[in-house]
Amino acid sequence: EINDCHFDSEFDISRVKSAPNKWIIAKTLGTLESINQSYSKFRFNDIANDLYNHTWGVFCDWYIEFTKSLLNDENEKTVLETRKTLAWAFEVCLKMLHPIMPFVTEELWGHFRKGENLLSNSDWPKVNKISVDEYQIKNIENVISFIEDIRSTKSDFNLVSGEKTELYVVDLQKEQFAYIKENE
Repeated sequence: EINDCHFDSEFDISRVKSAPNKWIIAKTLGTLESINQSYSKFRFNDIANDLYNHTWGVFCDWYIEFTKSLLNDENEKTVLETRKTLAWAFEVCLKMLHPIMPFVTEELWGHFRKGENLLSNSDWPKVNKISVDEYQIKNIENVISFIEDIRSTKSDFNLVSGEKTELYVVDLQKEQFAYIKENE
């Protein structure tokens, strides 16, 4: 169990409210749709690249980082939603990775879904057509871009990555300033 996250078969991804949770759902469904298309064209290299980029670069690198603050939120509904979203996204990742990495994913599945059927016997995830709040998705993408720019600048000036550094923001457009203020 990851932070007391358990899969909930009744979880409705279309009712998610938190921007980072909406973002991971949109990214996961987009990846699922992309790899489904690649399977139909026998583009296994594209499948492997998409799965690597999503699992490592989106889910592990960014979403898990975003969940740290959400799981410590004072609002219990946000915490519960995040637990369910995290479990949903992890399960979909395991299912998408299973054809490429069957032994590893089966082992993880056994720990995650104790006492249930094998992952190889589970249904392939479905691409749900849900309405996506493009503004919130773009907002999260902008936050990620902003953080990457800060990390890059710190690296360029050989600043220690874990050390706090003063940040001066100069010459921002109105939209950029808005998403920084919204996500302080």
